[in-house]
Amino acid sequence: MELQSTKFRYLKRLFERAEGALKQTGRLPRKLVAFLRRTNLAQEWNRLEEMKRTHMTMETIPKQFRRHWRVFSEKLSKQFPPNRNPNMTIKFLPNVPTSIKCKPYLCSKAEGEVEENWLKEEKVLG
Repeated sequence: MELQSTKFRYLKRLFERAEGALKQTGRLPRKLVAFLRRTNLAQEWNRLEEMKRTHMTMETIPKQFRRHWRVFSEKLSKQFPPNRNPNMTIKFLPNVPTSIKCKPYLCSKAEGEVEENWLKEEKVLG
């Protein structure tokens, strides 16, 4: 006895057709390559839900909030606000060291690289 879901049978036929196409043309069909990028049901469900989700554009923002378009701007969200006259500065007490040499949290090399990249991006923003 062999249990098969309809999805499994569909995939089996799809792979058999792809194998035939590969033998004839030497290339995999485009549809198969796109399908193989999704590795499990959770990712597929996420993709379907993302397609249903409403994304913020000027057309989807309600009329009463359109005057606040800067809040929804993707471009403006990637930069710091402009300098203002009363910029706050922190004044240190005298004899305070300029830096403290310590590592409060250990991190892996990959985590360190992510942190360095984030700092570089923030530095570019200003």
